Amino acid sequence: MGDREGAGSLMVTAPAPASVRKIEENDPDLTDEEALEAWRITNGQEWAIERILQEVGRSNGALLADDMGVGKTVQGVEVALRGGFERVLFIALPNTHLGWAARITAQSDGRVTARIMDGSESGRAALKAFRAGEKGFFIAGPHYLMAQDYRSVRVVNPAYRPDQSRREDGTVEAPFVFKRYRTTNVRKGAVRGELELRARKEGVIGPDAEPIIATESERIKFFDYYLKKYPLDAVIADEVHVFAANKFNQMRRTIRAIIRDERTFKLFMSGTWFLNDPDNMWSPSRLVWPGINPATGRNYVDSNHDIWRDRFMVREVVTRTDGTAMTTSSGREIKKTAGERVEGGFIATLPCYIRREAADPIPEPE
Repeated sequence: MGDREGAGSLMVTAPAPASVRKIEENDPDLTDEEALEAWRITNGQEWAIERILQEVGRSNGALLADDMGVGKTVQGVEVALRGGFERVLFIALPNTHLGWAARITAQSDGRVTARIMDGSESGRAALKAFRAGEKGFFIAGPHYLMAQDYRSVRVVNPAYRPDQSRREDGTVEAPFVFKRYRTTNVRKGAVRGELELRARKEGVIGPDAEPIIATESERIKFFDYYLKKYPLDAVIADEVHVFAANKFNQMRRTIRAIIRDERTFKLFMSGTWFLNDPDNMWSPSRLVWPGINPATGRNYVDSNHDIWRDRFMVREVVTRTDGTAMTTSSGREIKKTAGERVEGGFIATLPCYIRREAADPIPEPE
């Protein structure tokens, strides 16, 4: 992918914290504690960086699930710098953007700077450069990226149902009908209750003959178009549980469009990547490894969530208080995920999964 000299001419969109100090290269003769005191990359971090880089051009993906405090940021930056990537997108929460930009500058000895894409004037200029295919390191938040990929369109509110409450003389008494359910999440065993129709009284919301205008999201495929022309060399994504744990999430669809080119290397990072629900393991890992393993001829991760769940998860029928099974309207039993069939069984199949616990873990709540 060449060197990164082209990235050096880019301007930082916001001042980086002056106190950020470079973490120097690894010294294998030092213990991890000694390396931290000497501001050097630890042996564990060095091993993880090198292991992740082994997947470049192989599976083109890695999942770094280290605890908070183990050093995911410096590892992510080192992977981007050592990998020789020319065009990289860092996806991170907005309150960490300056930290990422500062770490990139520090680790590269000032040779590489980052452009932060956001709603500011400089952020819009960075987006324009990104859209034009310029080389360099770019930083953006997942919500901001989703906002580029979707737009709000005006629609007639589906709650407007004038035929639901006609008077005998043909006039409308209460045209706005609202649906309510007692519960919502069928996948986790919560079953929808009886449908309740509520009619708004006339005069509460404007003239009864005029429908309310609502909005809904419409995907405009911003990244499908621009990244097909100018694909990314790598995507480094932090806190992936924000957009990847829910397979129906609009942000997940946006990120999937961003990384759709099979040549794009993906490093996803989060200490809580499946949010303590093993059923959520499928969505982030499927994003990282959407392709086929050439060694086996099978998908790295099953493309069908239900098939994957049957292979790796234990499923239980959801029952009522009287012990009878809950069913869907078609009579099918409703099931929920109770845990893994074999603890760690799915993770063991992933090409590159790394997790290390913090030396001083967060204490359990009392």
